[in-house]
Amino acid sequence: MVEHRDKQWFEPACEKRPAEELYDLQKDPDQRHNIAADPAHVHTKKDLESSLMAELKATGDPRILGGGDAFDSDPYYGSRQPKTR
Repeated sequence: MVEHRDKQWFEPACEKRPAEELYDLQKDPDQRHNIAADPAHVHTKKDLESSLMAELKATGDPRILGGGDAFDSDPYYGSRQPKTR
């Protein structure tokens, strides 16, 4: 896959993901066609976002409750030092 850089498989597997993804699993079980930007699915996206936020709040997710920095403070054990911001 890496050697041939096949657009069908390499890019979806290795490229950056879009901020939002939404797929119609009945029509697109392989999740190849992101419909998140399609205006026909605005209500579905809003409903899913509301459900997600409610669940994250109910479970005390620190990224929602203002403690998301905790995810950026773990020690780094790699051989190369990460870039500082």
